[in-house]
Amino acid sequence: MTDKFSEPLKLDGDGKLNVLVIDSGISMHPNMSDITILPTGFNYQNSLDDVVDFIGHGTAVTSLIVKDIEELTIYVLKLFNELFECTISKLIDALSYIEKNNIYDVINMSLGITMFEERSQFIMTP
Repeated sequence: MTDKFSEPLKLDGDGKLNVLVIDSGISMHPNMSDITILPTGFNYQNSLDDVVDFIGHGTAVTSLIVKDIEELTIYVLKLFNELFECTISKLIDALSYIEKNNIYDVINMSLGITMFEERSQFIMTP
C-alpha cells in the first residue's frame, strides 16, 4: 500500500510548486524578492494591491514557506480583515472557490476559532 503523503509532488509544466497561502494577505519581504506571487481572484482579489497584509501574519507564513524552496509560485488568498477577523461564511466561500479553481500543489491555512457560536457550525453529525 502506498502512502499518498510519501509520494513526490507533481509540479506544473514549468517545474514550479504552486502554493496557496490562505491568510491575512501578503506584503513584500526581502526573502520573497525572487518569488512569483499572484492573487487568486477570490472576492475580487485580482492584483497584489488587493491582498496587502495589514497584520503581518500572512507575510510571515509566506516568508517561512519560501525560505528553502526556490522553484515555486505563491498564490495569495486574503481571508482576514485588518482586525484578523473572518466569518464562517467567508471561509466556506473561499474553500468552495478553491475547490472549483484548484491549481495548487500545496494549500496552507492557519486558522483559529474564538467564538463558540461559530465553532458549532464546524461540528459534523452523522
